[in-house]
Amino acid sequence: MDGPSEEKIHALISSAFIPILELLFHKDFKVKKTSAFTICKIAEFHSISILKHSNFNDILPKLMEALNDNPAVFSLNFIRLFS
Repeated sequence: MDGPSEEKIHALISSAFIPILELLFHKDFKVKKTSAFTICKIAEFHSISILKHSNFNDILPKLMEALNDNPAVFSLNFIRLFS
């Protein structure tokens, strides 16, 4: 199947990941839930882009903070992320 190269995907994910991550702390429950789902899908299909992210050391603590902030929203999505 044709599609964008891994380099193009990585560039898109690198530029969008931090803003999506920040939406995990939005006041609207649906925004939080959608952000968690989106991060899960990125991790499922393009995990290497997360691991190679220049701010990876900041990403993991933020994910854990979001999980502690509202476990009901994030637990189902993040269980898949870390499994």
